Amino acid sequence: DNGMVSEIHIWPSTGGGVSVVFEPMDEEKKAGVVFKSLANGREGHNASLIAYEAEPNSGPVVLHDSRRFRVGGTSDSAPGLATMIGRIQYEMSKKHGVIVPDFVTFVYENHDKGIFLKLSEEGSNGDYSQKPDDVAGVPVGFGPFNYKGMLAAADAVCSELAKKKASARKAA
Repeated sequence: DNGMVSEIHIWPSTGGGVSVVFEPMDEEKKAGVVFKSLANGREGHNASLIAYEAEPNSGPVVLHDSRRFRVGGTSDSAPGLATMIGRIQYEMSKKHGVIVPDFVTFVYENHDKGIFLKLSEEGSNGDYSQKPDDVAGVPVGFGPFNYKGMLAAADAVCSELAKKKASARKAA
């Protein structure tokens, strides 16, 4: 709808799961988003943090060796997410002279500040389900980036960092 996301659904074959090897990260515990593995029933690290396009045939059309084909899934989402994070960091550097120092920690500390879009309806990846009112889930983590919300949260964080940096310079 005019470049706006109108619906977000879980693709039934998406990845996502809970580690049977790695304990939940401290950031997961602090954010209250710890899940149990279906394999062993113990709490583990959630493999999903941020959702992006999962379906392999839904991404952009690329030209390679004179052939056109769609590239979705990780082949589209990894560079797409990296580009969004890079753009946010660039904007923060330009505006405040500082960047978000640790993006993973930033995501966990700001997950409830409008930086993610929510599901339109309940869905499942076959193993785990997630509802629109869930803070986070296994199939799509916190959800897809809300770029404007992410930029606003980064702006608030970097504004404070810049003030602290300026204060430290004055004190020195």
